[in-house]
Amino acid sequence: MPEANSHLRLEVFVTPAKPINPSFLPNAPEGGLTWPPTTATLISGRHDAVLVDALFTRDEAHDLGRWIAASGKRLTTIYITHGHSDHYFGLTTLREQFPTAKVVALPSVANAIDPGGVGLSPVARAKAMFGDQVPDHPVRPEPMDSPGIKLEGHDLVTMEMGRSDADMSTILYVPSLRAVVAGEIAYNDVHVNVAATNRAGRQAWIDALKKIAGLGPVTVVAGHKRPGFDDGPRILGETITYLEDFDRCLAASSSAGELIRTMLELHGGRMNPTTLWNAAHIVFAAERTDAKAERSNGSV
Repeated sequence: MPEANSHLRLEVFVTPAKPINPSFLPNAPEGGLTWPPTTATLISGRHDAVLVDALFTRDEAHDLGRWIAASGKRLTTIYITHGHSDHYFGLTTLREQFPTAKVVALPSVANAIDPGGVGLSPVARAKAMFGDQVPDHPVRPEPMDSPGIKLEGHDLVTMEMGRSDADMSTILYVPSLRAVVAGEIAYNDVHVNVAATNRAGRQAWIDALKKIAGLGPVTVVAGHKRPGFDDGPRILGETITYLEDFDRCLAASSSAGELIRTMLELHGGRMNPTTLWNAAHIVFAAERTDAKAERSNGSV
C-alpha cells in the first residue's frame, strides 16, 4: 500500500484496441489486424501532475488530454519510457493542450528515437496503419539534463532497464507509492511483442523484469493492458512466463503456424493475437536464417 504520508495519486488511462487499415498487410489472418490497448499514467499531487507516455493517435491523445484536464491538476512534465511510436506520437496533440509541460525522456531513449531511414519511417509506417490519425511531424521528447523528476517534494525515479521489446527501455519508479510505470517491459493480459528480439534479448528482458520485481512494487503499470484489469505486480511473473514459453515453443516448432498454435494453447486468453501472429512470423524466420548462417560458417 502507498505510504501514509504520501499525497500522490496514480491513475491509468487505457485506450481500447483499434483496427489496423486492412491494406497495410493484405495477407493478414482472418479477422484482420488490431493494435493492442495502450496505457498512459498520470501521477498527481495536490496541485501538479506528471504524465508517463502519450499514446499514439490524434483521437486517443485528445481523449487523454480531456481526461488530464478534468483532473484539475497542472501538467508539469510528460515522461516517455521508450521510443515506440504508440507511446510518443500523441505528444503532438498533447503539446497543443499543455504547451508549458516539459516533454522529456532519458538521453538513451530521446537520442535513439528513429527519425526514419531505411525502409518505412515510423511516420510512414504508422500512417499506413492509421492514416491521418498520425501526425506528419511528431513531437519528440528532449533528453533530460539529469535523471529523476520532482513532484511536490516527491522523487519520481527514472531508471534504465535495457532490452525489452525496445532496444532501450526505462521505467518511472515512485517510491512513495511503491509503484512502477513499466512501459512495454511488462504486459498485462495482452500478447507480448517479441518481434524485434532474439534469444539473448529475451533473456535480457527477463532480467529487467526481475530487476523491477526486486524493487518490491505493489503497483506495476504495463504499457499494454486489458482494460479493467488491476495493475498488480503479478504481471511481472506472467510476462516472464510468456517469454520463457515463447522460447520453448519456438525451439519445438517446425513453422510459424505451429509456434502460433502452441502459444495460443498456453496464452490464448490474452488480448490482441495480432501481436503474436506478427512476432511469430518474424522471429521464426530470423531464427531459421541465423541457424542457416551458423551452419554455413561452420562448414567453411
